[in-house]
Amino acid sequence: MKLEILNVPSYWKTEMKQKYFQLYEENSKLVVLFPGKNFPCDKPILHFAGTSALQSGFDLMILEYGYQAARTDLDVNELQRVNRR
Repeated sequence: MKLEILNVPSYWKTEMKQKYFQLYEENSKLVVLFPGKNFPCDKPILHFAGTSALQSGFDLMILEYGYQAARTDLDVNELQRVNRR
């Protein structure tokens, strides 16, 4: 298994670190985990879903949102600006 960290710039002036676990060189199966507002992908439910996906032969991408990478709260007023990008 290969782990690749994809660094993506965000509105919050920090880089989001998207984790991509690749099981096989040419795998056509992918599971993407989207974290909740206060529920990152390392919490039990999403962690177990990701582990199950890998054990079932899927590649796995774990997303992180910009406000999570900046370790700040999501301000609803900023949401309009983020959606335009």
